[in-house]
Amino acid sequence: MEFIKSVFDLFPKPPAGRSPGKTCLIGLLFGGIGLGIYLRNIVDLLLPLALYVAAVVKFGEIGVLGSAVLVALYGYLRVHLAESVGAAPRPEPERPATQRL
Repeated sequence: MEFIKSVFDLFPKPPAGRSPGKTCLIGLLFGGIGLGIYLRNIVDLLLPLALYVAAVVKFGEIGVLGSAVLVALYGYLRVHLAESVGAAPRPEPERPATQRL
C-alpha cells in the first residue's frame, strides 16, 4: 500500500470534499472520462482511459468489465489516499482586526 501511496503522491491532489465511494461509482459507470470530469484533472482522465483501451485491445470483451472494475478501484484509492494524507486540520487564514469577534 505504501508503494501505491508514493505513486499517487506524484499526481496532483484531487479537489477537497470528494467522496471515495462516489468516485468509485463514477469510475465504474463512466470510466476515465467520468473521473476526469469529477476530479477535474487531466491525469485522472488519461490514465484510466489508457488502462481501458489497453485492456480492451488485450482481452477483448472481458477487458471492458475488468477495466471498469480497475478504474473504479483507481478512483477509490486516489481519493481515499489523498484524504488520509491530508487528514491534518488546516489552519484558518488570519482575519483582519475589524472582522475578529
